[in-house]
Amino acid sequence: MMGMISEMFRRKGGVLRSMSPTHPVLAYGEKSAWIVEGHEYCVYPCGKGSPFEKLRTLNGKVLFFDVAFPFTFFHYIEDLIKDTLPIPLYTEEPITTKVVNYEGETITVKSFVYPKRIYSTRRTTMLEDRLIKERMLEKMRIGRSTLKLVKVEDAIRCTYQMLKEKVEFYPEPRS
Repeated sequence: MMGMISEMFRRKGGVLRSMSPTHPVLAYGEKSAWIVEGHEYCVYPCGKGSPFEKLRTLNGKVLFFDVAFPFTFFHYIEDLIKDTLPIPLYTEEPITTKVVNYEGETITVKSFVYPKRIYSTRRTTMLEDRLIKERMLEKMRIGRSTLKLVKVEDAIRCTYQMLKEKVEFYPEPRS
């Protein structure tokens, strides 16, 4: 579902996949086990304790290869600012589902999910525009492909600055 490059990466030897039922992450390298560890128990799949928080801890970067903004890491940013949003970021109750772990055992996990209205009201291109303006998002063309690179800490810092300036990523709900 995430594209051919992601699927090829997933099939590479040594790549680990987290077991989040809603936002699984692929990791490769010496810290891959730590990155995906426990993701299935993160009730907020992109929040505290998730691979997205760990990417921030590692001073990570996100590389876009022929994909549009927004990026999945934005969900972590949303989780950081969820109390400032004019609409609820998550459903009122978590979903309960089953996942199969690496030992082949079926375990039950709970996860809050994003309501459909979040996807239709979110205005993340404003963040991309600001990152470009502030020269925090590098863009490059290679042949017919477009690559974009951003440090996750820059994206977080830029988001907080935009909030200070009263920039709204979500329109106020209609009464």
